[in-house]
Amino acid sequence: MLKMMGAYDKITPSRLFRAFIKDPKAMRESMDRILALDFDRVVLGHEENVMTDGKTALERAYSFL
Repeated sequence: MLKMMGAYDKITPSRLFRAFIKDPKAMRESMDRILALDFDRVVLGHEENVMTDGKTALERAYSFL
């Protein structure tokens, strides 16, 4: 399923998740607020957790916005 959704073995929102983003500008603003926080780890539901450099991984994952 993750392969079909383009999210296998990488940190990225799935194609299905992207399809449900109806207001990319608002989503970008939300991501900017999250990225302004001080964090290093990201807990994922579909892959191994990111224990270091999580902010960079999240920035890359949502760079399409």
